[in-house]
Amino acid sequence: MTGVALAANVPPSSISVGPGKKSIFYAIQAIVTSLNSTDVAKDALSNLNAALSHAGSIFEEHKNAWEKRNAEGGLIVEGDLQLAQALNASLYFIRSEKTTHMDCRLAV
Repeated sequence: MTGVALAANVPPSSISVGPGKKSIFYAIQAIVTSLNSTDVAKDALSNLNAALSHAGSIFEEHKNAWEKRNAEGGLIVEGDLQLAQALNASLYFIRSEKTTHMDCRLAV
C-alpha cells in the first residue's frame, strides 16, 4: 500500500487591505508519497516549510514554466470554438499531469 501525506498552510480567517494597498497570500500544498519517502508526514511538512520560505520565487518559477509550455504550442481550430476549447482544455490537463520531477506512477 502506498502512503500519502498532504501538508498545507492555513489561510488567515480575515485579511484587511487598505485603500490603494495590496496583500498577497500564497496557498501552498506539499504532497509526498511512500514511493519517494520513508516518512511521508515529516517530509510533507519539511517540503511545505521550505516552500513557504520562498513562496514568491516559487510562484514566479511556476508562472514562467507555464508561459514556456504555452509558447511551445497549442491547437488552433478555425470555425468551431467549442472544439477548440475542448482540445486546448485537454492539452492543459495532459501538460499538467506530465512533470519532469514526478514519478510516472503518480500520474492519473
